[in-house]
Amino acid sequence: MEAGPTIARATATRTIGEPPLAVAFGALVKPGATDIVDIWWDFGDGSDPVHEATTEHIYTELGEYEASVHAIDENQVEAEAKIKIAVKWLPVLGIEPEEFDEIISIGEEEQTILTVSNAGVAPMDFRISVAPSFAGSPEWTEYAASESAKGDYASEPRGYACAGAGGPDQFGYIWIDGNHAGGPEFDWFEISDIGTRLPLTDESAAYVNLPFSFPFYGTARSSIS
Repeated sequence: MEAGPTIARATATRTIGEPPLAVAFGALVKPGATDIVDIWWDFGDGSDPVHEATTEHIYTELGEYEASVHAIDENQVEAEAKIKIAVKWLPVLGIEPEEFDEIISIGEEEQTILTVSNAGVAPMDFRISVAPSFAGSPEWTEYAASESAKGDYASEPRGYACAGAGGPDQFGYIWIDGNHAGGPEFDWFEISDIGTRLPLTDESAAYVNLPFSFPFYGTARSSIS
């Protein structure tokens, strides 16, 4: 049996939208053992097919359709590819303002109103997540490019990547180091004679079970590695 034609690619732009929805169809068809004698698109809405590899069609009624492209050769061997088209009302997202920046230090509060609206006909589901934005901030970018002296933390911006303090993040964690007011006070002591020495290198690893558990980003941990 001789090989028939193949549809290497079938495309539709757009596949989802409101009526009237204009869709551009295209197909790349490769012949088999014999020449291709006909190519046509069936749009799935009861309209007449179009005998072209590339065409445009307008869907005027709401609904879900299955458009198909067909190719047939001299041996009457037919190839087919299908594309789903959805014609429906869509939500239209509106955000005001589109962006804003707030710098909030530990213990401070700031309020900014963000309005989310739907100007479309269909209902809209949305979710807002809030997380600190660190390395891309202009304050931190400017500080990172400066040549601050080692140990000089006075000009370090608060709440950014590598900063000595910041948060809370989406889990409620904050961080602060001993160089800031209210930070931890460290009491260092020698541990060289305590416990078992682990001869680790940069390519070594150890797994240690702890005698207690602690919450870490929503998960209880009882070991470290």
